[in-house]
Amino acid sequence: MRICKLIVFLSALLSYSCTSYDYVAKGFMIEGDEFYHNVDDKISFELYGDFSPYDSKSKKGVRMDKLYASDRKVLKEIGIEPKTVDFYFSGMPSMDPDYHVVLFKPKDSLLNRKRLIPQLKYNTNYFYRNFETKKYAIQYVVFPTKKGDIGFVYYDSKKSPTKDFNELIDKNIVIGKKFFPDRTDDGCEEEKGSIMVEIPEDLVSSVDYTLIKIYRKLSNGQKQLAVFNLRSPNERPYVAYRICAGDYEVQYTNIKEDILWKEDVAVTLDL
Repeated sequence: MRICKLIVFLSALLSYSCTSYDYVAKGFMIEGDEFYHNVDDKISFELYGDFSPYDSKSKKGVRMDKLYASDRKVLKEIGIEPKTVDFYFSGMPSMDPDYHVVLFKPKDSLLNRKRLIPQLKYNTNYFYRNFETKKYAIQYVVFPTKKGDIGFVYYDSKKSPTKDFNELIDKNIVIGKKFFPDRTDDGCEEEKGSIMVEIPEDLVSSVDYTLIKIYRKLSNGQKQLAVFNLRSPNERPYVAYRICAGDYEVQYTNIKEDILWKEDVAVTLDL
């Protein structure tokens, strides 16, 4: 009987330890776009094009609901207690080079900066320190913002060091001041045509944020993200773009990427 009770206790303890991490709601990342966005906190964090939403087959990508197993040891090393922070995401590139990034914020606005070194770059203050374990080289940054601190951790294997950290800091040093959850330029340098999209009124959400995404159909059967736009609840469901001529699929989704409506559209050159 005591053994059974002990097993139940240990199971409950293990379950608690695995689920004691909280995540910031209303964050999203779109396949084909290198940004993580959070609509509640109004932040956009730029990664690289080899980052994508988590793929269960490859077990790589950006997760917004669970940490990677190695994250826990790294966070403990730099003094982060899971109960004191909310996580935006944990991620790793979908291809080499192989490293991890974690973004989070404290529950009480400020992170402990005692062991960190003040830095100044592009007239912007932040805090930094590097740590090491037997296996990992860890770089920890705290970005002060008007709403509170944001913590960023970058770590890689000491046997296979990577070089993306400094550029990621440059890209995101003004993280509290930028929020652009859309892409209006498809990157095409050829002549363009017009596309106008209007979502059926009965499908427009009155409570949720949604996305209008336009994918170009490629000759190999794949799709490539061209442009997208975030829509607020009850926002008029109409967008217009100028993009390269070709065949496209328009998707109307929620920020969890569930497709609510879609249609195929052919874009021709403007006369």
